[in-house]
Amino acid sequence: MTYHTYGEIFGKEGWSCPAWPLLLVAILLFINLLFGNLIAEAMYECFPSLKIGDVDLDEDLDTYWNSLDEHDRQWSIMEETHFRSFESADFSAYGLPQGKKHFKMLFT
Repeated sequence: MTYHTYGEIFGKEGWSCPAWPLLLVAILLFINLLFGNLIAEAMYECFPSLKIGDVDLDEDLDTYWNSLDEHDRQWSIMEETHFRSFESADFSAYGLPQGKKHFKMLFT
């Protein structure tokens, strides 16, 4: 048992780090749990631009790989090549068994 009591917050020990920041966060989360919707509605009344409605995004963006310039694309390919070299690496020094490692590859 730790013998912690609620009375510690009124003493010097209760306000040393990290006790008081954790207490403050716990109190704020509890208030948010109880009154979060009411606070959000009041904020929407005061600041209508905070409310997010149905937003239909229609952006004509190309795919990630097509939007890279040549230098960044070559950088990504070299990273992938380096990552694939780990398949033949010996990881037994780290306690991993020998054999094929299951890495997720970007270019398959």
